Amino acid sequence: MHIFEADTSAGAWENHLSALPLPFRESVGRLQQAQDRRNSIVGKWLLQTALRELFQLELHSLTYALSPQGKPFLVEFPDLHFNISHAHQRVVCALRTTQPVGIDIEQVRPIALADFRDTFSPDNWQQIAFAAEPYSLFFKYWTMKEAVLKYTGDGLVEPLSTLHIEKEVVWWQGKPYAVQSHFRPDGYGCSWAVADASEVVHHQIIETPSKP
Repeated sequence: MHIFEADTSAGAWENHLSALPLPFRESVGRLQQAQDRRNSIVGKWLLQTALRELFQLELHSLTYALSPQGKPFLVEFPDLHFNISHAHQRVVCALRTTQPVGIDIEQVRPIALADFRDTFSPDNWQQIAFAAEPYSLFFKYWTMKEAVLKYTGDGLVEPLSTLHIEKEVVWWQGKPYAVQSHFRPDGYGCSWAVADASEVVHHQIIETPSKP
């Protein structure tokens, strides 16, 4: 599994919009907020970078479609799975072959935790409420849940309260999903769902490109 990450705070990312396929440019154009547009551009650019580096593929030559659940895929390579997530000024793109992938990134920050109590099982909520660093544990559990729902393709159609966490495993509909997490000193953390807890993950930080 490969994870490509970029910081959107530096560089004129908008200059790279013209290098993306038309459907991507159209989807970016529908976004109202400048940060959302930038994150969308960077996410698609990371996907293009990963496809070139790992498989010598170009997005322009591929057909991008959505599953009935809204999960994107490449029509010509249905066994090549990818998933994109962003939070504030960080964007990640994960790719795997043969198995699905789900990833979620968040910026750890103070929030009104009580507003989210109903999105966790009673046991998980108690763990968050009495944790030494409740915000960090909240966002770890949150990203773990979202990663699994993105892995399965169900997104946020299912209530997050139906997923229960035991250590590094998320249980949903009676089935366990292994999840790996990485939370860093810079305040960002992400989780990704994997088929095997021992799977090796290659994580690359991509610098701002000078040209589209």
